[in-house]
Amino acid sequence: MSAARWAAVTILLAACGGSGGGDATPTGDTAGSSAAVTDSSGDHALAVGTLEVNRGASGMAARVRWTMPEDRSAILVMEDPAGVENEPFPNGFVLARETVDGVEAVQRDSVWDAAPSPDWRAAAFGRAHRVSAGERDSLTMAQWDSLARSAGMPVADARRGAFPASGMAVIIGLAQPGLVRLPDGNARVWPVTAGWRVAWSRDGERIAAGMAPGPMISDDADAQQWVAIDTADGRPRGALPADFQPFEPRWTDGPVIDISVRPDTARRVRIDIDGGAVESIDNRITRNGRAVGPGVALAATRRGRVIVALAPDPGAREYEPKERLVVYLVDP
Repeated sequence: MSAARWAAVTILLAACGGSGGGDATPTGDTAGSSAAVTDSSGDHALAVGTLEVNRGASGMAARVRWTMPEDRSAILVMEDPAGVENEPFPNGFVLARETVDGVEAVQRDSVWDAAPSPDWRAAAFGRAHRVSAGERDSLTMAQWDSLARSAGMPVADARRGAFPASGMAVIIGLAQPGLVRLPDGNARVWPVTAGWRVAWSRDGERIAAGMAPGPMISDDADAQQWVAIDTADGRPRGALPADFQPFEPRWTDGPVIDISVRPDTARRVRIDIDGGAVESIDNRITRNGRAVGPGVALAATRRGRVIVALAPDPGAREYEPKERLVVYLVDP
């Protein structure tokens, strides 16, 4: 992959984490970026870009899961942390797609949920807001005003759409539906109080956006009610019709990232790809025998241009997991 193309990928990722299309940065969100590194092992060199899947809040532990189309030409990978007693924490995700020229990818933090479109060229997400009252028994007016400004809606609407995001403390959550498309990575977030859960219609014209979680307050709770969102303009189209047909990709559950559970980095892994294999052993990942980077391979797209891995985290503090979930973008 040329230096010019890496520059384009970096700009794309930076644009997706910040504001755009009416989007304001929520608490805990971080601007996207790509760390491009090159293996310098002579004739065996591969140009590899590395994306950390979640650079936001990590919670006590995090589930890893991903989904791919049948032809494995794309992947959406999610890091889903949770707090003490499984209280809700925002997630991070990467959507990546192989193309004739290389790879298109976008990363985003601070989402409650994400789902790929039927054509795998876009992702719907629920933008996450999470505000703590601290030692008080309710949010202050200033906090409600700040939350409403961040969501781009009146305070009264934010109050109506907010929900408890913890069973142990006064923490208020809010969700908004959003959409990000490849290859430009432009993200839109709409001033609608829904997005705790998201799903696409099979025709790609509607997003089903779940409203408040319930009845229990937990990270994996379902939505109590759903609203249909038009993907063209973000307008709510009322409750989901009885004949709504969701696009339901098949998800794969990966390991749990937890400080008390260390993965077996020495184990041998082989993932078949077109023309060869992605392999890892002794904390080293290769593609057709050429070095990609450190870690244990979890999944790979059809040509091995996108590799999901658990990699060592050299910046981890004493009380944090020593591995991080990354996506390697490999020069074809």
